[in-house]
Amino acid sequence: MKKINQSSQLLFSNFSGDFNPVHVDPIYARRSMYGEQVVHGINTLLLALNYFSQKINNNFQINKIDVKFIKPVFLDTKFDFKIISKEKNNVHINVLSDDSVTTKIKFEYHNPAPPFFNKNYYKVRPKKLKPKIFSNEKNNINHSINISYDYKDLVEIYPNLFEKLNSYQIGVILTLTRLVGMECPGLDSLFSSFNITFKNNLLINKKINYRIRNYDQRFSLYDIKIYSDDFDGNIIAFNRPKPVSQPSYSNLIHLVKKNEFINQRALIIGGSRGLGEITAKLLSIGGAKVTITYNKGIKDSNSIVNEINSCGGTAKSVKFNILKKNFSYFDSQKIDHLPTHIYYYPTPFIFSGSKGVFSEHLFNNFSKFYVEGFFNIVEYFIKKNTNNYFYPSTVALDELSADMLEYTLAKSSGEKLCEFFQHRFSNINIYSTKLPRLATDQTVSLFPVKNENPRKVILKHIRQFN
Repeated sequence: MKKINQSSQLLFSNFSGDFNPVHVDPIYARRSMYGEQVVHGINTLLLALNYFSQKINNNFQINKIDVKFIKPVFLDTKFDFKIISKEKNNVHINVLSDDSVTTKIKFEYHNPAPPFFNKNYYKVRPKKLKPKIFSNEKNNINHSINISYDYKDLVEIYPNLFEKLNSYQIGVILTLTRLVGMECPGLDSLFSSFNITFKNNLLINKKINYRIRNYDQRFSLYDIKIYSDDFDGNIIAFNRPKPVSQPSYSNLIHLVKKNEFINQRALIIGGSRGLGEITAKLLSIGGAKVTITYNKGIKDSNSIVNEINSCGGTAKSVKFNILKKNFSYFDSQKIDHLPTHIYYYPTPFIFSGSKGVFSEHLFNNFSKFYVEGFFNIVEYFIKKNTNNYFYPSTVALDELSADMLEYTLAKSSGEKLCEFFQHRFSNINIYSTKLPRLATDQTVSLFPVKNENPRKVILKHIRQFN
């Protein structure tokens, strides 16, 4: 089992030159389509090849390699390797995380005769630069990128691979992460797959040449040819969708009646973005005193609070992790400062399941957010005389999507928990409704999907709850 933490993630960025913020910046990453930092796909690939190197005795040289990055591996999340097959120097390895296949690796190799490449040839790390935004989408314009790294890094991170595979082929593979993450497509890139066919008699080249063979604007898909005197290959990469910006306070004022929600001291759990953000703005326009909680998004929460207060509303933010039963902030509040209404929006990355596979770990993680976290909230605040709880569910429960099994089961359990509380406490008001797919950071997709405008949908249900 492997796990990449922040320090090892930054180490890989330093020696690979891939400083794309979706990998290294937790604030930027939380507003991306995945909601958290993603481990470099090329890092998991090289770790898988290092794992394979432990299993063989001889040096090897890759003839062909085909890699598909199917799902992200997240920071501080365990992942493992499984050799699916190894016949006649043809190898198939899967990288697995949360019981799901995240990367499929297939390659063919041979055992080269001496002399082997000088392992100490590459001694310079690439410079630390900002990722580009690739704007030239014209086909067949030639570009190049230098192969650059310090072999000492490989000794530390991939010691077995460094001993078994020649440094040039490692350099080619390593450079692909910088090509995609920093140059083409660059800032908003998503690395989907690549394949390379090497020649038997390799030279030591210092550059990878590349050009866009095709750009599909419908899906922001880049089909990139990579080549040198030693190999030919292909990369498929996408532009990730931009983060979804919710409407400003001033753009919502016309929707809400003055003093419509003046009876509320609203606590919005998970209010630093998405549906929580828009709920905070709508309520404050209607006169509610709003407190939003954040876990990692302090910058976003401060921005929302400042916007609300500068426009005449009343808002503050509090750091709060629903996975930890730490209510010390609320213990210190006077009774007339505690919430009258609670809106519950915390969620992990939704689209993390796999078709035909049930992940107990994934289900447990969803359940911590949608069941255990909500249970702890109600159990605590019911003793503080907070009787109104807004618990959004999802139409996904009715659609039964094959790759959202764990999510829908946990959400269904959350609905049952609402029924339990409603039955247990006669004076409680729990408003649980199935929301359609709304436009937020969580619901953006590489492919065209219908997302409804959240402002009117959320306002409709806030009013019914109120």
